[in-house]
Amino acid sequence: MLLVDASMVFHRCFHAMDDLQTTAGIPTGMEFGTFRILEMLIRNYKGHRLILCYDSKGSWRRKKDERYKANRKHKEKSKNSTADFMTRANALKPILNQLYHHAEQNGEEADDLMFRLARSQLNGSEPHGIFIYTNDNDLLQAVCDEEQSGIKISVLKSRRSNIWEWDVEKVMLKFGVMPFQLPIYRAMAGDKSDNLEGVGRVDKDLIRECVKAAFRDYSSMKPIEAFVVQLYKYREIDRWTNKEWKLIEAFVGKGILGANYELMVLKMGPVPVSIPENDMEQVKAFLLSKEIRSLQVCREIMKDEAEDEEF
Repeated sequence: MLLVDASMVFHRCFHAMDDLQTTAGIPTGMEFGTFRILEMLIRNYKGHRLILCYDSKGSWRRKKDERYKANRKHKEKSKNSTADFMTRANALKPILNQLYHHAEQNGEEADDLMFRLARSQLNGSEPHGIFIYTNDNDLLQAVCDEEQSGIKISVLKSRRSNIWEWDVEKVMLKFGVMPFQLPIYRAMAGDKSDNLEGVGRVDKDLIRECVKAAFRDYSSMKPIEAFVVQLYKYREIDRWTNKEWKLIEAFVGKGILGANYELMVLKMGPVPVSIPENDMEQVKAFLLSKEIRSLQVCREIMKDEAEDEEF
């Protein structure tokens, strides 16, 4: 299984390839870039069923906490660029849905869907493992190895044309905790990309130690409750300095830790996956309108019409 954060791909291509146009001056970078990325993933991860996951309107996280992603402002070259992005994304989605399995759920983000689809396969029938293509650190909590969970789940993060596979070892090397412990650690440390403040100048190594101890010593409790108990336990044995404890006490007392955790932790639930709709004439018309000719999808659609000079 290959789960793709389609909404991330749209944004990435919209802003990175905004100069690409048709001969008539119609922007086509987002569309061409999206198809090219998907074809690259299919080529590199043969045998994995690709499922596109979309963000839906009205994310429950933004409704729950106005801080969430309030700082995200993409580089815009015109006042209409946001409207332009939405118009093009809404036109591209039904085309992709003709070709690939896809999932979208009201109020949910692609992160939620990919986590649920991946983790629902634990001890299941994915002998080649599961890959999640996203640059969002939230999905790192889904990572696990075959020995631990019966199946390997890895996150694929990319920059330009390079892809890095994040497994359990790489997550631990980067963050110092196990993937399933990440929501607690990141709730404490904060996440600038999601506009969630952290506790401040508190020893991060000691936070990691506290996270591990909470999971080890209070496994029967809910993770966030166990962690708070461990924070206070460390206070009793003078592991925190007075300055650190003031920051921690305020962070916990104001409910910031708990609020961060609720936004960061991904939870299980059902995810309906739709099958490709296979209207190739609609796909062909779209590709022609965007003058997209060089990709594998073009050759496949036109394989019975080799004499057609449009491609």
